[in-house]
Amino acid sequence: MLDAIQEKMGIDNDEDSELADLEMETKPEDVLTEIERLQQLALKRKKAIKRHRR
Repeated sequence: MLDAIQEKMGIDNDEDSELADLEMETKPEDVLTEIERLQQLALKRKKAIKRHRR
């Protein structure tokens, strides 16, 4: 899809660009896992801040 957009807009397709990362398939379960990981990290940081303030 990104190739078609590039072609339509007249953008050269640079094989070394970051577009290859954008073209990778994103699995919903991987997104959910990352969200959960970040939520746990945020919770741990919040608890650490509360302990530090006591």
